Amino acid sequence: VGLAQVGLGLTKIKHTFYGGVQFAFAENSAQNFRGLGQVAVYRNEVEQDFKGILQYSLWENGARDFTGLLQMGSKNQGSSFQGGLQIGAYNKFRSKGSRAHFVALAQLGAVNEFVDTPYYGVVQLGAINWQENKDYYGILQVGGFNYVDASHNGVVQVGGVNIVRRTFHGLGQFGLANIVKKDFKGGVQFGAVNAANRFYGVGQGGLLNLAFEEFNGVFQASGLFSGAERFRGILQFSGLINFVEREFKGLF
Repeated sequence: VGLAQVGLGLTKIKHTFYGGVQFAFAENSAQNFRGLGQVAVYRNEVEQDFKGILQYSLWENGARDFTGLLQMGSKNQGSSFQGGLQIGAYNKFRSKGSRAHFVALAQLGAVNEFVDTPYYGVVQLGAINWQENKDYYGILQVGGFNYVDASHNGVVQVGGVNIVRRTFHGLGQFGLANIVKKDFKGGVQFGAVNAANRFYGVGQGGLLNLAFEEFNGVFQASGLFSGAERFRGILQFSGLINFVEREFKGLF
């Protein structure tokens, strides 16, 4: 217990740190942390719970359960996160229990990877956003490649390639390729390629639009091809080919 623990190399607490700041040029280590923050040049490691304001290192931060305002480092990893902002080149979360989750205002990273960990946030920004096995809940997801292995529940998904394996709920997907392997339920898909197994929304707009089983909306408008097994809407338009395999119920 104290205001600070300072080490030129390693600072280590076998049980719980209570105090202000834990600082080291090499590594800070504690089983549990209760204080203002950990600052290290190389690495911060909390085996169980971090409860503080800041965890910062030039290289790596690790905490099984992080609760704080800011976590910042080249690599951040853990099982659960409750905080304001996470910034890192590589942010990785892998669940070790059913209560694991990520809750934050924003996550910024080159690669944001979640395995068995649901995401709850306002903004997620990364070159690659990877969500595996658990659902995504957010306002804005922006990335070069956005992949959600479960369902996406949000407002807007923007990316070079957007893939949702289950159901997309939201205002829209905007990207070069927007692919929903089950149901799209929301507003619009705008991109060069738009595809959904079943589409329930306003419309699809791009070069190639596909609703493999059924389209239920207002319009399919494409430069090359618009197709659906069943079309229920107002307008299906294409610069080259319009295709409905079984049933067309629309005005145009």
